[in-house]
Amino acid sequence: MSPASAPGRESSSRLILAVFIGVFAATFALLWYRQHPVQPQPGKGTPWTVLQDIEEQHRSDRSPEAPLLVSHPEKSGYLVLGLPTGEVASPWVWILLNEHGADHTPDAQPKLMPANGRFHVDCAYVDKLIAGNAVDPSAQGLLKRKCSR
Repeated sequence: MSPASAPGRESSSRLILAVFIGVFAATFALLWYRQHPVQPQPGKGTPWTVLQDIEEQHRSDRSPEAPLLVSHPEKSGYLVLGLPTGEVASPWVWILLNEHGADHTPDAQPKLMPANGRFHVDCAYVDKLIAGNAVDPSAQGLLKRKCSR
């Protein structure tokens, strides 16, 4: 081996070592992140976790007859409407009134749980609700289509 080739070989082994350490560090960071997901803090819950928590809290309600408006659940900025279904197993449908799907188109589906739940609501209540609250257009459309006079 000639003395001239030694420095080139040394720099390539340093490069390989640096790449190996970088790959190891990135793999370790990814595995750590997957094992320690960020937990929502009060007031920082996602729309779906807020809906799930409200649904769980009211799952055992028996035969609700009137809508239930929940303002700022879990110290969030959300406005959630619970509408009676008339079913014992799932007494409410919960609708997020001030946020909808990510596409933000006028005909976007509002976030609701359960997703295909049937509910009962009077059109006069819907009109009053919309007049007094900042209700997303997608939620307005759903409530107006499904209400009864």
